[in-house]
Order: sequence, then C-alpha cells, then structure tokens
Amino acid sequence: MAGTVIFLGAGATKSCGGPMTDEILPQILGDPLPGTTAVVDSSGRLPRLNAFLQDLFHVVPGADRESYPGLPLLMSLLDTALERRQALHPAWDTHTISEMRHAIELGIFNVLEDALLKAPTNNHWQLLQKFFPPPAEPCVISTNYDLIIDTAMMSTSERRLPEGRLPDYHCAISTPFYKSEWPHFGTLLKLHGSLNWLHCKTCHRLEIGASES
Repeated sequence: MAGTVIFLGAGATKSCGGPMTDEILPQILGDPLPGTTAVVDSSGRLPRLNAFLQDLFHVVPGADRESYPGLPLLMSLLDTALERRQALHPAWDTHTISEMRHAIELGIFNVLEDALLKAPTNNHWQLLQKFFPPPAEPCVISTNYDLIIDTAMMSTSERRLPEGRLPDYHCAISTPFYKSEWPHFGTLLKLHGSLNWLHCKTCHRLEIGASES
C-alpha cells in the first residue's frame, strides 16, 4: 500500500454506538447497552457460561462490568484448554468448554449484529470521501471485527462504479463470488478477523458468510 492509510481502533465502533470489547461479555449475559436488546440464547448454553464465570471468576449476576474477565483473556483460556484437551476443572471438561466457547461466539455475533443494524455509518463514509476522493480507492487497517467500515467501503464503491464491489481483504478467501469479483474496491486489512468470515479449522478454508445487514 502507498499513500494515505486509515487505521481504525475500538473508538471507531464506539462512535457509531457499538460496544467496546469489555462491554460485549456483560451484554451477552443479559446486561444490554442503552438502545440495544439482550442476546437471545437460542443455544440454551448461557446458563452454563454464567455458572462457569461464577465458579472460576466469582462473577455473580448483576456484577459490575469491571468484575468480568477480559473477553480476549477468556477466549484464550478456553482455546488453550481445547488445544491441549485438558479440563479446567472436573466440572468443566473439554466438551463443556467447547459448548461454552460456541455460545460465546454466537453471543458476540448477536451483539455485533444488533449494533450493526442500528449503527449510523455516515462518519465512516464521510471519512472515506475526505481522504480518498475519486479516483483514489480506500486503504484501511482495522482492529475491529464488525462490518461498519466494510459497509462504508461498499457504499462508496456503489457510488463510483457501475456495480458495487467488496473490499480486497488480502486473505485467501475461498468463496466463489469473492474470488470471481476482480478487481475489488480498495484495501481492507482486518487484523482481528471479521464478523462475516467463516473459518474451518479442519480444512483451513476461509469463507465470507452473508447476513441481512
């Protein structure tokens, strides 16, 4: 990449009403942010997650957010246990840990999806117009896994090209519609992954998943 590059951190998502990382876990467990809705536990696994946090981290219902473990720390702990196939406690075997991790993944998706449906992207769109006027294409590095900047970039491409295009993520994405669309519009490097990426740990394929938003 050459020229201007925009780097986005958590503040970019917060400015649109999205959650900070330390707000996601409490929101998954029923403490929604103003203007958002509580996560629907379709998997039925959140009570077990609540019990896990209470037993191992002494986080009781209604606790302050400062009492919760950091989400990256919690995910790393669960991933390490799964990778080593080690139980964290006789009551928390690898099968239970795997179920809890899946419940957290679904919860993160629901929290971010709910925020995305309500998030105004005008500030992101205006930022792109300011720093990348035609014919320049956006170059963005983001540490956020929501789709706010993706949406703004696709909206920009729809205004400048006959048909809108997806950003070039510079990843080996296997989804046919992404591979066949060339060239892409601009560059978007998402260092922590993305809400619309699906990764198979068995075959290591990376796919783009679609959602309403």
